[in-house]
Amino acid sequence: MFQLPEVNFLETDPQFYIDEQVREYETIAKRKLAVADPIYLLFKAVAYSRTKHAIRTNDALKQQLLWYSRGAKLDHKGNQWDTPRIGGDKARVTMRFLLESERIGVAYIKKGTLVTPNGDLLFTTLQDAVASDDHSYIDVLAECNVIGEIGNGFAPGDIAELLNPIKYVKGCVNVTTSAGGTEIEADEAYMKRIQAAPEKMSTAGSEEGYKFYTYAASPLISDVDPYTPIPGYVDVRFLLKNGEIPGEEMIEKVQTALSDKRVRPLTDKLTVSGPKIIEYAIEGKYYISRSKADIDAVKNKIEKAKVEFITWQSEKMGRDINPSKLVEMCVGAGAKRLDLTSPIFTVIERGQVAKINVNNLEFGGIEDD
Repeated sequence: MFQLPEVNFLETDPQFYIDEQVREYETIAKRKLAVADPIYLLFKAVAYSRTKHAIRTNDALKQQLLWYSRGAKLDHKGNQWDTPRIGGDKARVTMRFLLESERIGVAYIKKGTLVTPNGDLLFTTLQDAVASDDHSYIDVLAECNVIGEIGNGFAPGDIAELLNPIKYVKGCVNVTTSAGGTEIEADEAYMKRIQAAPEKMSTAGSEEGYKFYTYAASPLISDVDPYTPIPGYVDVRFLLKNGEIPGEEMIEKVQTALSDKRVRPLTDKLTVSGPKIIEYAIEGKYYISRSKADIDAVKNKIEKAKVEFITWQSEKMGRDINPSKLVEMCVGAGAKRLDLTSPIFTVIERGQVAKINVNNLEFGGIEDD
C-alpha cells in the first residue's frame, strides 16, 4: 500500500489556471494577451483564488484514502473497521510500603494513597491492601495522575516519598520501573493499525492477527514477533519504542489483551514476553580528514551518528548486528575511516534484540586525505 504513487484529484499549480484562462480569452478575443495587460493581471488574481480552493478540495478528497487521512477523518476510517484510536494511558508502577517491625494489629494501605518522585508528579494506589503482623512490607499497584509518557521511566527507588502518613508504615519505594504511560495514538501508527484491521477477522490465530491485537494494546509498542515453537503454543515477543524492553506491567497488559476469548483461539497456549537480549560492544577508533574545516563539528556529527546506530540496532527484533551499518553512518557524518575491533557481524534470531553494553568509540586523530 505504501508504495503507491502520489494521488492528486485537482491541479494545485496557479500557473495552470492562468494559462487556462489566457488560452480561453485569446480564443474568444482573437488577440494575444500581454503579461502586463490588466486582464492578464485579473486572471492572476482569479487563479490565486482558484488555487486556494483547489488545494482545500484536493486535500479533502485525498483524505478519503487511508494513506492521506488524518485527525478526525482518520478516526472515521478506523470506525469503519471497528478499530478506534488508542487513547492515552497513565503509567503504572508497583509500590512497596515498608512496615514497622513493632506494631499492634494490621497495617492498612487505602486505595488512593499518594506517593511522588519529585513533589510534582503524583502516583495513586489503585486498591486497598492489608498486611498482617508477620509482614515487613506490602506491594500495591499505583497509577500516575497524569495521562502520557511523563510518568514513565522512574527506576526502582525513584518514587520514595509518601504524601499520606499511614500508621505502621515507615516509608515506601517503587520496586518496578514505571511504564505504560502513553500519549494519544499518533496518526501514522493509527493508520498502520487500520490497514492491518482485516487481520482481526481471522478466527485461526494468524500471525498478523496476533500482531494486530498486540499493537492495539498500547501505542508504545513498536515491534511484534508472534511465532509457534511447537504446535498449539504461541510465543509473542514485543518491543517498545526506541528499543525499550517492556516491563512487567506492559507484559501483563498485552497478555490480558491477547487472552480475551474474542481474540485467542481456544487451542492456543499463549506466552507473552519481551525479547531475549543479545549484548554487543562498540570498540574502536575513528579518524577525520585534515581537510575538514571544523573538526569539533564533525566529531559531534559522528557521535550523533553512533547514537542513531545504537537506536537503529535495538529498535527491531531479529535485526543482525551489522558493523557495516555503523561505518556507513559514521562516514556519512564526516569520518574518513573507522578502525573497529567490535562489533563483528552477528546473526540475531527472531525474538531476540541487540543491546549495547560497551560504548567506546574514540577519536583516533587527523589524517591526510
